Amino acid sequence: MSIESNLAAGQIAMRVMDREIFNWLDWMVPQFSTTTALKILDRWALNSPEKLKELEKPWNRGKLFNRFAGQVEQELEAKETERYWDLIDSGLSHWEALEAMGINVNL
Repeated sequence: MSIESNLAAGQIAMRVMDREIFNWLDWMVPQFSTTTALKILDRWALNSPEKLKELEKPWNRGKLFNRFAGQVEQELEAKETERYWDLIDSGLSHWEALEAMGINVNL
């Protein structure tokens, strides 16, 4: 399954994640409803579902929040740079451009 599919952003994550945790992140992270934030969760749910489920456990939620909030911030900041858009214009996907900029896209 590709994140580029016809699914709306967040749909893959909602299939993997506990709904309560998904809603908690929505409440905790101001930029949660952005497509970027939802696609981060989709990417993690698609590529590392077991790791994401492990981070949902009560004793790991702080790690999940910190990792998610930090990733959202990094990706939104990257999208504000000329270099990011040059990479996109060269044919790279969103996460390929981020990786080329040295941003870890994996959970």
